[in-house]
Amino acid sequence: MKPVEPIFQMIDALNLVLKSCRVEDYVPDERNHSEDMKKYIDLGVTPSLFVESLMTVFYNARKVSCCFQDQMTLSLNLHESIDDLREFAKNIKRDYDLFMGTLVFPNPQGFWLLFFFFKDYKYYDELEKIQQIVINDESSAQIFHNPQIIKRLGKLLGYPDCCIKFCLDSRKKGKSMESACFDSIHKIAKKKKGDELIMPSTFDSSPFLAFEFYPCSVKCKKAKDVGTKILKKFKSKDPKLAEAFQLILDANVNRIVNPHIKGEDVHEFKQETEQKIHDLFLEGEDYAQGSGEKNRVAAALLAILLGAFGAHKFYLGKPLLGILYALFFWTFIPSIVGIVEGVIYLMKTDEEFEEEYG
Repeated sequence: MKPVEPIFQMIDALNLVLKSCRVEDYVPDERNHSEDMKKYIDLGVTPSLFVESLMTVFYNARKVSCCFQDQMTLSLNLHESIDDLREFAKNIKRDYDLFMGTLVFPNPQGFWLLFFFFKDYKYYDELEKIQQIVINDESSAQIFHNPQIIKRLGKLLGYPDCCIKFCLDSRKKGKSMESACFDSIHKIAKKKKGDELIMPSTFDSSPFLAFEFYPCSVKCKKAKDVGTKILKKFKSKDPKLAEAFQLILDANVNRIVNPHIKGEDVHEFKQETEQKIHDLFLEGEDYAQGSGEKNRVAAALLAILLGAFGAHKFYLGKPLLGILYALFFWTFIPSIVGIVEGVIYLMKTDEEFEEEYG
């Protein structure tokens, strides 16, 4: 058995769960986007995902959208999050008549998860075909260089053929999409300070239509048509959605023209965008569910004082581990482990704790 086979089996089981989330009583209704955003943040998604992935498909601006696992905090501990994902899938089916599916891509460090959202059940078949290509691919470290995968994913997500070809050509040359796109736009960027670059105010970012999507050209008409269609649809439904989507477009461009943004800077850059989108709909409310200090100290105290019963695991959203601790509390092993974990929590910085436990 290959090392990644259990992961594929787990994803198969997860997709069976997600495919079963059919809610027959869906009734089209006017949505309150502020209330919905608050609800879905509590369910474990980011503000950008709510706008870019859910709303674009709900309002028929795209047929299929996707996001990476780091845009869904509920999926970071996949082994313990099946119930959370099922609950999320039931909610988007009930609220928006959307289905949810997932793909797993192995990499040298472990694996990536991609989540997909769509209204037509038939797209599960296409996801299964792509997953089978991934399973049969022996070069897992270069999985996104597989032409079949690039073409099928591009078609599935409605990307223009010219942009899919641009991706294929870049991969063949051993060049990253970011650097290939950077080469085509850096001449029109303006230097702000140090290494930071900004685009002129007249620059049209609509071709950068999705998170980490790179058009074949900054003037690609087909990509621009897709991005413009989404903006127009959002403006007709709620100007705040259009404004939020524009923030996402601008963030995509800024990531490309400032390739020096790496490591912790990337996390901070993303958080700034998420905060801006959040504040459009929920001004005056905290985006983070409590400060890092409170969460870190609370988790540490629960681990040290009630670790024998797995209280800290329940608090951190890992109920299966919490139950396991409680079942073996009489052995005193969970108590000792809890004390050690509590000390580890206290030794971490707020940023380290938030990044790992969110």
